[in-house]
Amino acid sequence: MKIDKTDCTKFGARQIHTEVETAEVTNNSEWPTRFLSPLYLEGEPGFKTIRVEWLFEGETRAEVEENISHLAALCLEPRILTLDRRDFLYQVVMTSASQETINTMGTAVRYTIEYKGFAVKKQKKEQIIKSLETTLKNKGNLKSPAVVEITPSTTETVLSIEGLGDSPITVRNLKAGKKIILNGETGLITEEGSSNKLPDVDFWEVPRVLPGENTIKLSKKTVDMTILYYPRFF
Repeated sequence: MKIDKTDCTKFGARQIHTEVETAEVTNNSEWPTRFLSPLYLEGEPGFKTIRVEWLFEGETRAEVEENISHLAALCLEPRILTLDRRDFLYQVVMTSASQETINTMGTAVRYTIEYKGFAVKKQKKEQIIKSLETTLKNKGNLKSPAVVEITPSTTETVLSIEGLGDSPITVRNLKAGKKIILNGETGLITEEGSSNKLPDVDFWEVPRVLPGENTIKLSKKTVDMTILYYPRFF
């Protein structure tokens, strides 16, 4: 099992049990008084609850306690779990933890973390190189936020992008060789990794790809664009 790229065996931990609950669903459909039919609205998926149980073993109680501390500290921030014997990855954050000492020496401890998160598959990468249009197929079954990297080969006044939202995304003041990142995961819009580019970008929602085929169109051929996303699943 891995937490991001860290193998948990590094901490003397072995995954012994996992439990993944179905996702929460919020739906505000209603049947107004005197209406012959209800008003149906689209359901909104929420978090799954994921429980992971490890067995920590070591030479001393202090070693086991320190290893538990290291692993738990990793989980205080959002992470991606790669669980043994599971096809999905899980983007999660820790919500609670508990432990049970198995022997009197304290050198074997059963440690359980409960997370909330959602299921994804491995990150996908799509590129548009000096082209006006491409079609990508998202095998997930939920909308997936996208990280869009734009590298102009020439200075451009304006670039329009269609297909990553219900409305076009407009980017202004593009400089040759200066990479612009529209991060649908974090909402940050940057140029060259640090400069705030938000004032030069018009959009109604962060970049995303829909389940199935997505046709992406650009107004200029003078840019290279990379689209990164994790296919999301209910």
